[in-house]
Amino acid sequence: MKETVLDVLMYLFETYMDEEELPDSDRGTLQVELEEAGINNPQIEKALEWLDELAQRQEAMDSNPNERTIRLIHPV
Repeated sequence: MKETVLDVLMYLFETYMDEEELPDSDRGTLQVELEEAGINNPQIEKALEWLDELAQRQEAMDSNPNERTIRLIHPV
């Protein structure tokens, strides 16, 4: 079975989107769950790395929201 990173992400979103509880943030546990679902390990690694980068970017934006904010004033 050939999965892509997008397939891994779709599995995670479909599995946890409507759940009250979030998945265990332990990367190893999540990796085992994905492997048990039949997903190949290289694709799991790529997807988890992408999610880690996304979380880091979100934390950076949350810590300093004005850093990326630009206000333009145009005369009417």
